[in-house]
Amino acid sequence: MLANGCFDVLHAGHVRYLEAAKAEGDILLVAINDDESVRMLKGPGRPIMPASERARILAAMTPVDWVIIFQEQTVGGVIQALEPDVHAKGTDYREETVPERDLVRAHGGRVAIVGDDKAHSTSELLESLTRSARPDECVSRQAGFDISSRGVVGAILVAKLSSIGDIVHTLPALAALRRGMPEVRLGWIVERDCAELLEHHPMIDELFIVDTRAWRRSPLSWTTFEALKTTIRRLAAFEAGIGIDFQGLLKSSSTLALARAPRRIGFDVTGLKEPLSAIFLTEVVPVTSSDHVILKNLRLLERLGISLPEKWEFVLPISAAHRRWAEATVRGAGGRFALLNPRAGWRAKEIAPAMFEAVSRHLKMQHQLASLFPCAPSSGADFGRFLVDHGIDGMAAPCSLLQFAALAERAALYLGGDTGPTHIATAVSAPVVAFFGPTKAWRNGPFSPQDVVLQMPSDDPGYYSRRRATGAYLKIEAPDLCRAIDVRLERSESARSRATVFNE
Repeated sequence: MLANGCFDVLHAGHVRYLEAAKAEGDILLVAINDDESVRMLKGPGRPIMPASERARILAAMTPVDWVIIFQEQTVGGVIQALEPDVHAKGTDYREETVPERDLVRAHGGRVAIVGDDKAHSTSELLESLTRSARPDECVSRQAGFDISSRGVVGAILVAKLSSIGDIVHTLPALAALRRGMPEVRLGWIVERDCAELLEHHPMIDELFIVDTRAWRRSPLSWTTFEALKTTIRRLAAFEAGIGIDFQGLLKSSSTLALARAPRRIGFDVTGLKEPLSAIFLTEVVPVTSSDHVILKNLRLLERLGISLPEKWEFVLPISAAHRRWAEATVRGAGGRFALLNPRAGWRAKEIAPAMFEAVSRHLKMQHQLASLFPCAPSSGADFGRFLVDHGIDGMAAPCSLLQFAALAERAALYLGGDTGPTHIATAVSAPVVAFFGPTKAWRNGPFSPQDVVLQMPSDDPGYYSRRRATGAYLKIEAPDLCRAIDVRLERSESARSRATVFNE
């Protein structure tokens, strides 16, 4: 018999599942996902325990005879190699919904649905524990952590107000800051449009949500005055000893001044988007122009004695509900899928709609992948008409930012330009093919050596400026996109290897 899963944090449901699987025959082999595939399936921050420890714990359980670790996101390769008589799945499946059922039947095996009702979930258990540990729902973290010879600080305020991609690129700095200074309270100030990425974040103690666009539209209104007054009061009450400006704009450095942070750290003038913002900084850090923006952000933390991490860590507050939504959407799409994103900040970052018609056809015919097109929740109908009008074989997928992240975790491929969803897909380790034009991929594009980037320069000076853009699409041809897709999918396939067997 074969049972499989992540088995990250064992609970009673796992035990009953394994006992029921063992009852189906004589020898029970348990296949567990390796650490990388768990992270791709469950998201950043998982697994809690490394695969070797999970394997040893399972091997010590009475029902279990053998344990193997496999690298794929599905157990299909193990089934083909071992040809089990019975493939046991939990009660969150029905026999007809088990993805590997045809592989099992092909060698004469059968699928068995075993265990108790799906009343236990590791993801929901961890989410509950995380919420119960948040400082605003229990005891606040203690102030007074000595971080340098300059004095004592109890709170640090991060200023990165927007955009979606910029916030994603600051998440590794947040993780390094939290792990390097676990006793300091961390706050973050963010625009309302991007706040979903940070609300209920396990590494943030207090989130300050602002709407500077509304303030600029009505600077003299009573509503703006009240909002500013409330924000300034909250920032002052947070008592930040240090403010870090990861954005390099007047609005970001000035918020640190409004918060009355004695130390306000930011980039030197060569790294600022708006050099005038330096007037609100007390300390500046030189940066290298050739650094990826993630590394550039991390270098600010060296001023606090925090070393550069060996691996960039992205933690997004993706909930169990977001992942259930993604699972339902995937079932509606018919199984394996690619995410295609035709939208970006301006036309020179986009490719012509006809390219997506060719790409979606190629994905279906050559790789048996359905094409999902993520869009804002309010624009599903309009996006559906866009697909019909351009003859694109795909399905609109209206979603929030974190629903998109949960969907990207499960995608066989993501295709898009330099835009927020592309950076979210990269953060959750989706296989990415990206096209860049006026912006530079080496600076803020995908950083995995497995991903494929098409960088297209232009002689048109307006191409490199949103304000002077001519309205022309990025000039990439469908055959080039299809070849890039083939390369990326082939790399995903070749990254898989045989399972490691544990027998204890």
